[in-house]
Amino acid sequence: MFFFSSGAQMGFLVGFPRMLGPLTYFFIGSTITGALTMRIASREGLSQNVLTRRLGFGSRGLSGDLVHLRGQLHLLLPLRGQIVSHAIANYFHIPINSPAGIAIFAVVGLLTLGLVWRGMHAMSFLQTWASPFS
Repeated sequence: MFFFSSGAQMGFLVGFPRMLGPLTYFFIGSTITGALTMRIASREGLSQNVLTRRLGFGSRGLSGDLVHLRGQLHLLLPLRGQIVSHAIANYFHIPINSPAGIAIFAVVGLLTLGLVWRGMHAMSFLQTWASPFS
């Protein structure tokens, strides 16, 4: 949400054409930095979290990174569920704060939990049977 609001605010303050230069610079810079980081990580056999520890941030840096990622996950999943449930409620002209709107949110949340819970198993199954080399 921060990036969307930040981009909208930049577009409002400086105009769309003047905003493209810094965004292009940021995109190219972040792509190069990410590619170099992932190249180092893959060569060393490290994940992003372990790479954070090896780059000098230590175990506290690794713990902070894991806490940040977990917090982001726990904030992002309800936000996505809220977007989907609000879209369904608006499509069927159901007020969001009504019992039916709350039920839609609960059903979408339970469906998401079920898919996440079984997601790795289903992905493993699909990769096993859909691989051209199996």
